[in-house]
Amino acid sequence: MVSAIDLVWRLVIISLVSACFSLSLQMFLFACLRVVRSPFVALFSVPVDLETFAEKGLQAHNHYRQEHHSSNLRWSDELATQAEKMAYDMAMRGIVQRSEVASSMGYGENVAKITGVPFNDAGSVATDIWYSESRNYSYSYPRVTPQTDAFTQMIWKGTKEIGMGCAKDVATNDLYVVALYRPPGNDRKFLRENVINTGTMTQDVYATIFKRTRLLPNSTVD
Repeated sequence: MVSAIDLVWRLVIISLVSACFSLSLQMFLFACLRVVRSPFVALFSVPVDLETFAEKGLQAHNHYRQEHHSSNLRWSDELATQAEKMAYDMAMRGIVQRSEVASSMGYGENVAKITGVPFNDAGSVATDIWYSESRNYSYSYPRVTPQTDAFTQMIWKGTKEIGMGCAKDVATNDLYVVALYRPPGNDRKFLRENVINTGTMTQDVYATIFKRTRLLPNSTVD
């Protein structure tokens, strides 16, 4: 026959086990929630239609480049693979920032975070955002600045290849887009010949004077 004391102890033990199980379950569920909120899940939840994303991004780039008398870019799977890795890295950290890896590998780079657009449109929307910096650019006094360097890179005449990647943070639905370019642009010494204004191409008087004085360092311009 079970004594009252034994019964009490059994009830205490059952309560403790139940509490521990409940706490463990809560901790497990919390851990699962953190995993679900992790952008890493984007590896499995991002739509697989990367072809449309790439096509639209490339078309948008070449549309703007034609406006500025630059040749069409070619798509590079090598650059796209690297851009995809960088996009996932940005999504994991939740930070929009150019990568030191890109510059160390000799690539030009543009980055963007986009909200409220379909995955397939992210490449073209990011391109529009980068091109919007053109309103800050002066063709009479060309400079590479943080307010214009995305624009100048995407239309840089000497750039020939592009690859783009995109990753989604499923917790916020933000899309992180990376574009890599080869050869890179934004060389301050060659801005005038690589970033050309829209419209009919005419001789750049300022650039002509600049080149002449550079070739003849002892000359003066009246």
